[in-house]
Amino acid sequence: MRYVHIFHLIRGLTVSLVAAVLVGWLIVRASNPLLAKDDWVLGNSSFQERRIKNVLNWFIFMRWMAIIIAIILVYFVVIINHWLPMNVLWPLSITILILAVLNITYFYLMRYGDVNRFLLPFQTYADLIILTILLHFSGGIENPLTLLLLIHVIIAGILLNQQHLYAITVTAIVLLLVLATGEATEIFNHYTLNIFPHFNEMGTHIHAAHQPIFVISYVGMMVTILLLTAYFISTIMNRIRYDEQQLEDFANQSLEQRQLIERALETTGTGLCVYDNEEKPYWMNQLWESWFGQQSLENLEIFNDSGEPVFLRDTLKDKKNRVGELRVTNDQINEKSNIYEITTAPLYDKDGHVDHAVSLAKDVTDQKEAQEQMMRAGKLAAVGELAGTVAHEVNNPISILSAKCRLLLSNHPDEMSGKVTSEIIKITEAADRVAKIARGLLSYCRPSTVNQTELNIANSIRNAVSLIERSASRTGVKIFNYLPDTLPKVKANADEMQQVFMNLFLNSLDAMPNGGQLIISSTYRDDIEKRNSHFLTINIQDTGMGIPNDIQHKIFEPFFTTKKEGKGTGLGLSICSDVIQSHGGTIFIESETEKGTLASISLPIFKEY
Repeated sequence: MRYVHIFHLIRGLTVSLVAAVLVGWLIVRASNPLLAKDDWVLGNSSFQERRIKNVLNWFIFMRWMAIIIAIILVYFVVIINHWLPMNVLWPLSITILILAVLNITYFYLMRYGDVNRFLLPFQTYADLIILTILLHFSGGIENPLTLLLLIHVIIAGILLNQQHLYAITVTAIVLLLVLATGEATEIFNHYTLNIFPHFNEMGTHIHAAHQPIFVISYVGMMVTILLLTAYFISTIMNRIRYDEQQLEDFANQSLEQRQLIERALETTGTGLCVYDNEEKPYWMNQLWESWFGQQSLENLEIFNDSGEPVFLRDTLKDKKNRVGELRVTNDQINEKSNIYEITTAPLYDKDGHVDHAVSLAKDVTDQKEAQEQMMRAGKLAAVGELAGTVAHEVNNPISILSAKCRLLLSNHPDEMSGKVTSEIIKITEAADRVAKIARGLLSYCRPSTVNQTELNIANSIRNAVSLIERSASRTGVKIFNYLPDTLPKVKANADEMQQVFMNLFLNSLDAMPNGGQLIISSTYRDDIEKRNSHFLTINIQDTGMGIPNDIQHKIFEPFFTTKKEGKGTGLGLSICSDVIQSHGGTIFIESETEKGTLASISLPIFKEY
């Protein structure tokens, strides 16, 4: 009989061990998101908090499954097959009911309490106690479901840290010893489980749970298996957690490197986009996305220095780097554009095949503007040389010509007819005009600050008006001069001021080829930026065609003109701006298409009367 018990013991333990290992392996495979890492479940981040809740949800769900299975087993074993006596029905039912109430309590504590980190280990200890009670009323250590102790140890190793794993293991061993010792010494009643082999010896029903050899061997083997299981599951889980930590560290390192690269690219003002071999965006940094959005490179109009379009597919095909420029218009009204230099290059995989392509974008708008300014500076230098040559080569002969004409008019008026006198006067005026043009070119390159005297600006304006009156009358333009007889005087150069107003008047006449009105007025204002110094403002308003909105920001640029070739140099307003600035003033132009233009010139008052 003893050998039969030993045989059943070995068979039961073998089956239990195989089942425990199998269940443990399945739990490990299915529970990667549940692997714990905190005090109880290691980690402190919000992600770990969500992980703990996932574990608790999983635990509660599995407990409901265990409750359902326990109810089915009790009904099947006690009521239908009578493998257990009927007097255990109520104790088992009450214990299962307590387990269900605890499960509901766990659920509400998890949802509305702040004890999640303590709830998980508490459940594990409570479940061990309830499992021991259920085993006591269903055959004690003769019940093959004692393998659930192993499963508890495995679950503890998966979900809790090493400290709690061994604490759970010791708790399971202590509860097993209490159960086995209590039944062996008949302190606890032993409830017969009929599916376990029992024998009659001399008319007495013999229970294995009362046999010291069986109890000691069974408990000894279970303790050994529990400890070995704890050791192996601890070793395995430590390795898994170490590998997981390594993966997290590697992921964090990769993320930091990626963020570092992104910050470096953004700091250098470089946008980056990686394309796959199907020419679709694979990854892009924030700067690229802010510039071009999610557009494919083929949808961007990129051109090289030769004006030929640059295509991504060509780079993927011939594996050559390509550089092009892309112009993006950000302001449709003023046609302000940003210029980007796009460099596209192939990316090779480990086998040397091109599987991706990368595009780097850099905003070169400022660089292009600097290049244009350098070109403009070159033009200005050339104009400066021309102005010097004109002043020397043209101005001197013209001055001699003008002086000779004036001598003829003053010394021989009686010897010339009226017609000859009129023609000589025209020659004198033309010579003076050529001299003024030469001085205008010179003043553009180097605005004069000498010979600025106390000036009644109205005189310069009247002189400029007298020069355009004949042209104005021919085109049907009426001039309204609302300047008062006395104006506050300004410190300025009379010739330069006359040149400024002359340029503005001529521009107004050009804008009114079919007639209109030219209105001249004045106002006073205080300029806070000039420490409240008083300014005199001259307003010149016409009713001409106006300046289109899309070119108003260019009107003061040198060499920019809307006139036909040969009709203008594009220097008029640029000269006016430079002259006014050299006098410490400002010029502002407001215009509306088909309604006219208002030019306002403000000059600091030299002396207020």
